[in-house]
Amino acid sequence: MPSPELERRVTAARSELDADADAVEWSSDRDEPFSETISTVLCIGSLPDSESDVVNVLGRWKRDLNVGAELRLIERVRRTPSRITSVLRAHPDSYSRDVVAALRATGWVITAIDRIDVRVNGAMQRWVDLRATDVRGQVAREPT
Repeated sequence: MPSPELERRVTAARSELDADADAVEWSSDRDEPFSETISTVLCIGSLPDSESDVVNVLGRWKRDLNVGAELRLIERVRRTPSRITSVLRAHPDSYSRDVVAALRATGWVITAIDRIDVRVNGAMQRWVDLRATDVRGQVAREPT
């Protein structure tokens, strides 16, 4: 991790995850599908670089995870303009918030977000520490 602040957040997120048997930490080299009993996914700097791959991963999680699942993402925000951001935001040339835009585009509801500016090798990077849930999916799947 590039900063003490990010290291602190990652350590705290992992300690919360350890207490929950229905939670997993996902990394980009993880091939096996999630069980529908998994209710929490922690992802730390592991989302794919490609915009379409990010959307595919988040869409698959929404489909496969337990009803009301929660995501905790600690991810670097990419500065390159993205098609998703261009569609969802009026000013696509500002800081691209592709992770946030991809979550919203795939139907996740962001419940908490912190933005963290970190200096790495003299250059500023923006990271997000956020939680999102499948509230809409839960409402759609609950019996009336």
